[in-house]
Amino acid sequence: MATYTVTKVLRRPNTSTQWPGDKYGYTGYNDLRDKVNITSSISADELNRTTRIVWDSKADYLAKITNSGTRDSSFDTAASQDKTYFALNGFECTITEEDGTVRVFNSSNKTFEVQE
Repeated sequence: MATYTVTKVLRRPNTSTQWPGDKYGYTGYNDLRDKVNITSSISADELNRTTRIVWDSKADYLAKITNSGTRDSSFDTAASQDKTYFALNGFECTITEEDGTVRVFNSSNKTFEVQE
């Protein structure tokens, strides 16, 4: 079966700033665990967290994450909270999709923008 992999790299400004999930919990992401395969690792300097999410298909990813009509509500709530936390605390985040699409977090408007 074909799958679709999305990799998120989150960079915090220093080790005294908590990861969003450590501060608020991982509820939205945990709710997705029965739908996807999620693996995560932290760099040796503890500033970067890389999360790899394997979806059933690109269509499934788009429906659950990017399509406002079918987006997973638990994930949506957690993602909104995370984006606010990123912006307030100087986090950088890049999402790379299997098809080569790269989205970079813009802290001024709390959105992910496709990188050209």
